[in-house]
Amino acid sequence: MKDQLLAARTLPKGAIKVFGGLHYVKGNKLPYFSLTANEYDERGRDVCGGAMHERIVQLFPRFRDLADMHLSYINGVPMHAKENGWYYARGGQFFGGRWWPVNEGCSPEKNLEQCQASLCSLLRIQWEEAEPLMALGQLWFEYKTNDWANRAEADLHAENCKSTFCGLVDDMKPRFKAEAEACIQTHGLKVYGDEWLPEKVA
Repeated sequence: MKDQLLAARTLPKGAIKVFGGLHYVKGNKLPYFSLTANEYDERGRDVCGGAMHERIVQLFPRFRDLADMHLSYINGVPMHAKENGWYYARGGQFFGGRWWPVNEGCSPEKNLEQCQASLCSLLRIQWEEAEPLMALGQLWFEYKTNDWANRAEADLHAENCKSTFCGLVDDMKPRFKAEAEACIQTHGLKVYGDEWLPEKVA
């Protein structure tokens, strides 16, 4: 089974088709939400395609919720929610003996601002809801970089910051699930791709 045709529209110089559903790839934990589109010229030839959500929502505002759910699992949990979220909350990562910011080439303040926006998008939360999560990431950074007298104790505090962050993301699961169920019902989404034998979805 292929992804569903959700909408189509004739354009001044061609047409657009919107596809979506719950894509399952064998070996993955769960199916995930997908929203893509293809645009065609007057002769029906492909012009562009993919997860062009700004274009889709511009023409079909009703798919805003599905665009937000893109790449989240069928239970609504964003893919790699904790790992990617923690990366954004910290503003980067240590690798090869140096610190690599998420957004290179800009000030530390601008980097964190962009990271907070990415965190909001990932977890589907408001700016103010992301602030305590970002604060945990920055506290972790202080514990990891400042010259603490007791390095082991500082590392323990840093790990506690990460554990608290992960716990807060886990607390969002009921909301994630409710948003997923509403989106599936609104658009009548079906599972497509490889065969999936549903079990109880947490």
